[in-house]
Amino acid sequence: MNKGDRVPDPTFLEQGESLRELKTLEVIAASPRISQRDLSKRLGIALGLTNACVSKMARTGLIRISRINGRSLAYHLTPAGFSAKAKLSVEYARTTVDLYRTAKQAVTEGIGALAMQGVTRIALLGAGDVAEIVGIVCSHQGMEIVCVVDDDPPRQGTAIAGLTVCPTPALRECGCQAVIVTYLDDVESWILRARELVEEDTLVVRAI
Repeated sequence: MNKGDRVPDPTFLEQGESLRELKTLEVIAASPRISQRDLSKRLGIALGLTNACVSKMARTGLIRISRINGRSLAYHLTPAGFSAKAKLSVEYARTTVDLYRTAKQAVTEGIGALAMQGVTRIALLGAGDVAEIVGIVCSHQGMEIVCVVDDDPPRQGTAIAGLTVCPTPALRECGCQAVIVTYLDDVESWILRARELVEEDTLVVRAI
C-alpha cells in the first residue's frame, strides 16, 4: 500500500519473448498441425509476429517443420524443444509464486495499516488478480469489502470477493471508508479518479 512497497516487475510475466516462446511450445506440443493463423489467435499476437517466432524456433532447433501436403504444415518439438519447454515452465511457475507471495505480503501490510486507522469498510478499484489477493487478505483480517468497481466493461458483472463488479461511478454510493486501487498501471491517475468520486475524508491508497 505504501509507495515503497512495490512488487518487482518480472519481465517474464509480460508478453515478452520468453513467455511467448513458452506459449508457442505448449500450443505446438498439443496441436502439431495447427495453422499459423490459428496459432496467432491462440497466442493473441499478430500473424507476422507468429511467423517470426516460429521461424526463429525452427532455426534454433526447438521445433521441426514438416510438410503434410501441398498446403499444410506440421510442427514438432525436438528434444531441445521439449527441454526448453520444461525449463521455461519451471521458471514461469517459480516467478508466478514469488510474485504472489510478494504481492500478498505488501497487501497484508497495507490492510494492517488501514485497520490501525480504524478502517473496516473498503472498496476496490480494479477487478484483476491483485483484487483477488486483496479479497483473500481481507477475509482473513476481518475487513469488509463493500464494493468492487472496474472501468473495463467485460469485467463488470463478474464476481470478486463474492461481490458483483460494478462500473467505477458506483464508488459514489458505496459508503466505504477507504478505496484500494488494485491496478498496476497508471496508478496515480486511478487514485485521482477515485478521489473525484468519494467523500473528502475517504482514504485512497494503492494496493501495491
